[in-house]
Amino acid sequence: VSAFLLNRSSDLGAPKQIVLELARELKHGKNRLDEINKIQTKNRKENVRIGIELEKIPVDNNYLNRTKYKLWEELNGDPVKRCCPFSGKHISIHKLFTHEFQIEHILPKSRTFNDRMINKTIAHRDANQFKGEQSPYEAFGNSLNGYDYNAIIARTESLPRSKRKRFYADAMKNYEDEGEVLSRMLTDTQYMSRIARKYMAFVCGKDNVWSIAGQLTAKLRSKWGLNNLLSEDGSKNRAD
Repeated sequence: VSAFLLNRSSDLGAPKQIVLELARELKHGKNRLDEINKIQTKNRKENVRIGIELEKIPVDNNYLNRTKYKLWEELNGDPVKRCCPFSGKHISIHKLFTHEFQIEHILPKSRTFNDRMINKTIAHRDANQFKGEQSPYEAFGNSLNGYDYNAIIARTESLPRSKRKRFYADAMKNYEDEGEVLSRMLTDTQYMSRIARKYMAFVCGKDNVWSIAGQLTAKLRSKWGLNNLLSEDGSKNRAD
């Protein structure tokens, strides 16, 4: 549990207000936490590498451009074969950072609430607009307007399996099944948050303790640029 202590009294006694954030890693053991730290260290090194590549083009070294570059590299090991999964249009490094190509949520964010990298790819703006708030199969399964669903599936072969399966016909059905698991996890999180809030109420009173979702603090930290205080590339730094 992360606790933000607010309005501390002048005599350095008990805080007047406590804000709780239930960390997702609370239930993880040391081995899992070590694994998370290794992944984050790897990501920081990757951001440095990509930042150097962006300077060569040159484009701004910011979160959006780094994300675009990562998704572009993921499309295929051969830059010549990197193309929009839906339309097949080739994506050159210089066109990547124009309005012609956009970051697209494979399964619609409005229905899955998933804004993670695993649910993102690079798509031509026309295909992106045609797809709208649909899954790839819902939008292109009938091969309308010149889009070939079988060709789309073939173009995803170079993507990681966990991302590739989001293009399949049963992707939304599988997500709905996962939703039941997520719902149970949310219930557990809410329960632990209530327990933590009740415990902290002994410190400064039940009316002076409240909790917020971890995702909200992450978004605020990013929007306010606070991550830049902890690392040069703006990524979260758990070691600080």
